[in-house]
Amino acid sequence: MNFMLALTVTLGLLLFSCSDDTDDPMPCEEMLWYQDLDGDGLGNPDESLLSCEQPNGYVSNNNDDDDTGSNTNDPVLLTCNSLASAQTLENGPGTIDYIVDCGIDISAAISIEPGVVIAFREGTFFNISTGSLNAQGTEDEPVVFRGVNEVSGFWRGILFKSNSADNELEHVIIKDAGENFVECCGSPTSLELKSGRVKLSHVTIENGAAYGLIIRDEVRVSTFNNIVINTHEEAPVSISTNKISDLNNENCDFSGNDDDYIEVVGNAISESADFRNQSVPYFFSATGTITLSDAMTVDPGVDFIMANNGGIYINSTGYLEANGQASDKITFRGEVQSPGYWRGIHFESNNSKNSLDHVDIQHAGSNFVVCCSDAGSLVFQSGQATIKNTSLSNGANYGIIMRSEYDFNDYSNISITGHANAAILCSFDNINDLDGEGSDYTGNDLDAILIDGGTLTNTSTAPKNNIPYQVRGDINAEANWTIDPGVVFNFESDGGIFISNSASINAVGTASDPIIFQGTSTGASNFWAGIHIASRNTSNRIENFELDGAGNSFVVCCNGENGFRAVNAVATIRNGEIKNVDGCGISYDSNSDLTIDGISYTNVTSGECEE
Repeated sequence: MNFMLALTVTLGLLLFSCSDDTDDPMPCEEMLWYQDLDGDGLGNPDESLLSCEQPNGYVSNNNDDDDTGSNTNDPVLLTCNSLASAQTLENGPGTIDYIVDCGIDISAAISIEPGVVIAFREGTFFNISTGSLNAQGTEDEPVVFRGVNEVSGFWRGILFKSNSADNELEHVIIKDAGENFVECCGSPTSLELKSGRVKLSHVTIENGAAYGLIIRDEVRVSTFNNIVINTHEEAPVSISTNKISDLNNENCDFSGNDDDYIEVVGNAISESADFRNQSVPYFFSATGTITLSDAMTVDPGVDFIMANNGGIYINSTGYLEANGQASDKITFRGEVQSPGYWRGIHFESNNSKNSLDHVDIQHAGSNFVVCCSDAGSLVFQSGQATIKNTSLSNGANYGIIMRSEYDFNDYSNISITGHANAAILCSFDNINDLDGEGSDYTGNDLDAILIDGGTLTNTSTAPKNNIPYQVRGDINAEANWTIDPGVVFNFESDGGIFISNSASINAVGTASDPIIFQGTSTGASNFWAGIHIASRNTSNRIENFELDGAGNSFVVCCNGENGFRAVNAVATIRNGEIKNVDGCGISYDSNSDLTIDGISYTNVTSGECEE
């Protein structure tokens, strides 16, 4: 009985083991292969077998009418030296006219008739070095360059570096290429234009294992139209920065590849570059600053993708003209959609063509573009530009940085949101360029326009915005300064206002829209310095206002700590509230002529003090 039990258990375990075999490999995907007895790369449609991998002596096509090698329709074999003399490759009766058996350097004038099909074996290529290649098919009979087996990356590709005017591809199909580089040690691609000159028209490049087309700096492409590149495992086009203008968007389509963008290679644009609206974005692959020293014009609808830590610097000889449309905006964005993925755009150009209109800038502010300035999505260092109908979002630092040396021909309808610092960092002189409530600056970590204290040398107006101004350091006005109703100034602890003897301040609010001067710590007493007037200009008026938390120090050495301080001044101060001042609300000397009316004091030690 024990023997029978043991036998039963053993059989059960064997059955369980057989039925639970989890180590068997997954079944492969079999495909049909055709016998190729004569080695011409064409398979016999009557002799085939199923296999996961390509068997020896078999190919993936069934295009051989006679596999014995005796058929006059069999393709001509092109070996290493076959194209060393001038000739025309003729269209024969077979499905494939020529088979390339070697990597061939073309050193003579080669013409190819319409309808010719050239099949390349593994590892083979055409390198047009000192000769020329002129392949002109027709719409009905294109010239075809393909693999013996029609699989992605079966052969290497075609490389042009010849300066012959006869180099031309028209009504041509290139497919199954990109196995490896043609000439060491470039990137694998179906077609590479390395140097010399060439014309491309009605060319389709497909089913490639790497790039579709590479265009280098040294080549001249005089004709480029009706180009279609799809089904590649990398980008359809990789192009040097200075060759961008060679890409004509006339009936071109670069979509349907694994990396659906035009890769722009290099860190300098030193020749005029026209970025036309293609079917895919442009990707600036440089991980540093791209210097623009010539013209860069951008069509409406162009989409730019920026590499990590990349940036664009427009220097004194360059300009950027990017004018989109309301329905067709121009976009600059990070490859990864996270704040601070790339640096931003930095202007130091005085060209009047500098323009951003209907532009969307995202994910910038990782670092300065030009050492060693503050980081911002847009930096205007010196020169002039127009910026309007433009949005900046998801930045890691400031939105816009404006320096006093920059002038704006037009600044209007700007949106800045989602930045980790202030919407704008600017010099005191720049606030006159702002369009006030025509722009929206809300939704940033610091919802303020940050002003570096400094000297106002030109007549200026501070418009009301939908966020306050935040002032760090003293404002020294040496010109006439107007402040619109409703403006709010938040002063950091070292901030204050000084109106010199050659200037004036005209800050006239309304009962419903007063002008507010306060500290960044709202309600704190003696937080910031206050307002010091040393001007006898009769335009000095401060009306319908609030002044809160001033008097922590003198604005100009070495007067007392007051809200307002007037020294040999003429001014009207009326209809306002002064609060949270441990000292005098309004202090003046005997040489001052002040009109003070309708002032209320809250938490102020002394209201008016004559010293």
